[in-house]
Amino acid sequence: MKKPLLFLFTLLGLSSSYAQTFTVGGINYNVTNANTKEVEVRQTFNVAGDIIIPASVVNASVTYSVTSIGYYAFPSCTSLRSISLPASVTSIGESAFTDCSALTAINADPLNPNLSSDNGILFNKDKTVLVAYPAGKSGTSYSVPISVTGVGDCAFSGCKRLTSLSIPTSVTSIGNNAFASCSGLTSLIIPTSVTSIGSSAFSGCTGLTSLSIPTSVTFIKSFAFSGCSGLTSISIPNSIFYIDKYAFEGCTSLTSVSIPTSVAFIGQSAFEGCTSLTSVSIPTSVISIGYGVFANCRALTAIDVDSANPNYSSDNGVLFNKDKTVLVAYPAGKTEISYSIPNSVTSILNSAFYGCTSLTSITIPTSVTSIGYKAFCDCKGLTSLNIPNSVAYIREFAFERCTGLTSLDIPSSITSIGNFAFYYCTGLKTVNCAIATPPTINSNVFIGITLPKVSLTVPSESFTAYKTALVWKDFGTINGVSTTGIEDLKENTFTVSVYPNPVVDMLTLKMENLKQVSFYSIDGLLVLQSTKNEINLSALVSGVYLAKIENTKGQVVIRRVVKK
Repeated sequence: MKKPLLFLFTLLGLSSSYAQTFTVGGINYNVTNANTKEVEVRQTFNVAGDIIIPASVVNASVTYSVTSIGYYAFPSCTSLRSISLPASVTSIGESAFTDCSALTAINADPLNPNLSSDNGILFNKDKTVLVAYPAGKSGTSYSVPISVTGVGDCAFSGCKRLTSLSIPTSVTSIGNNAFASCSGLTSLIIPTSVTSIGSSAFSGCTGLTSLSIPTSVTFIKSFAFSGCSGLTSISIPNSIFYIDKYAFEGCTSLTSVSIPTSVAFIGQSAFEGCTSLTSVSIPTSVISIGYGVFANCRALTAIDVDSANPNYSSDNGVLFNKDKTVLVAYPAGKTEISYSIPNSVTSILNSAFYGCTSLTSITIPTSVTSIGYKAFCDCKGLTSLNIPNSVAYIREFAFERCTGLTSLDIPSSITSIGNFAFYYCTGLKTVNCAIATPPTINSNVFIGITLPKVSLTVPSESFTAYKTALVWKDFGTINGVSTTGIEDLKENTFTVSVYPNPVVDMLTLKMENLKQVSFYSIDGLLVLQSTKNEINLSALVSGVYLAKIENTKGQVVIRRVVKK
């Protein structure tokens, strides 16, 4: 037993040595190799002036060689003017000098075997890779030397003073975050020699108005042009095979985009938040579209799919998979106030209706079993929503910031409600929950809502349980409703839209072949019947009613109606 314990303590000791950190001269160090006694400079804040990194440091009588500058080593050290690196430093971590806005020079010891500097700009030894351009250097233009074949990760990140940059044809690769947040950059020509553009390479380049991607590039990586809010046009060549996630997210001035027939994959949220984008055409080549691809594109009125595409289709500008079982995206710029999801749909994809502010009413058929993450986020015009009895769970943030939502029906089929599902639905006044046993939910489900001002209607037999259940007990008024008098309750077998809901006087039923609608009080008493699609409810007192809607085929649906 002693040997295993000794072995364990030895491992623990080694682990502790490797994790050892200490500070010398105001700079933090982390032991990277206890055996060879090597350290890296780790995150150090509030460093100012001209800093010289020593070749070695002493801690607890042990001398360590400084061999690397770590990841985010000097974050936001806005008073750091220059830094000198010893010959012992052989590697520079990503974003080592991020947001060091006053940094004018990074100097490498001439004896350093891996690094060199030229006029305060850091390169590898043979100047084939530009490692870091100090963000505080004076001057608004710069020409990358012709010896350079690669612009390194974060090389120009945060260089806001640069307005123009010349990249020679010797360059074949542009690293991750290479030009991130170069907000002063107004024009840039990427040479045809470039074959690789890294993730977030031009993210936050808000001054760029146009950009051409050369035909030598085949892959637009994640966040490559994210947040380029000044970009009004971009030329995507016929060489591009893959547009990765968030590639053009937040390009708020982009009015149109042409997706070439070479593109097979469009990643999640690739064009999310492109609020000026008016139309998009999906070619036959596209075989995969990620969720939220056009989320919150508030000017987008139509997504058109080539009829020959074997994987996707469009119907009146709404994007579906080919057999219309999945609703991928509803254009947020469409002006219709109501929409009935086709009965073929079984799944509403993540962010499908994100930012659809014009919609006041959405009818979800019982074919739908899945409602995705943020599916109805920012549908601020939506006043009421009936979730059918076919849906088993409500995903996270599903109805985030639906501020116009005043009435909500939660069917008995729901088994779970995700975090922040009704985040800041500030207009909510009535929740009708048909679940017999109060579902366990986190307090954040209704965060931002003043629950004491919201009434909750639940099955009468569950009244006591809801009165004591966490979160549910915080509702201002809790009513138990009986369904006595409502017979032959059936599944929602046809499509009907009931609006406005809540209603003051006139209630409209948008459906075909209406036979009769019967209104019952929460006590189960029949209070009104009609055979018309427009019904005057002015004679009814304020409260919650159940509407039993029958069509001429003998099919029945039940809707809760709130009378103001």
